[in-house]
Amino acid sequence: RKILAVNTTTLSRVSVGEITNYASQDAEQATDYLNCLFEVWYIPLKLAVTFYLLYRYVGTAFLAGMSFCVILIPLNQWISRVIGRLYDDLMEFRDLRIKRVHEILTHILPIKMSGWEAMFRGICGLN
Repeated sequence: RKILAVNTTTLSRVSVGEITNYASQDAEQATDYLNCLFEVWYIPLKLAVTFYLLYRYVGTAFLAGMSFCVILIPLNQWISRVIGRLYDDLMEFRDLRIKRVHEILTHILPIKMSGWEAMFRGICGLN
């Protein structure tokens, strides 16, 4: 419905690759959020049970393991940021790939009708 409300000037600024990526990303993020909702209550429960069992079996020595986990939190955040940046780069490459494939499929008929196949095979790196 929203695409019907957007004017053509705004729509022309967005490529087909970007629209396809956004649509696939939205579906993927929706499933990820559902998994996160489960983990919101499950992870604290699991940690509490784990720490209780550790305390019961090894006593206060479990505090060393717990402090090691707390120390690793900043490292985990840094790694997550790096992965996020790499994922953004991947999405840009996907946009570019989808845009190129769309252009090729859109313009294949004029290329074939004009007999320019050999020239475009050289440009695209196809043999």
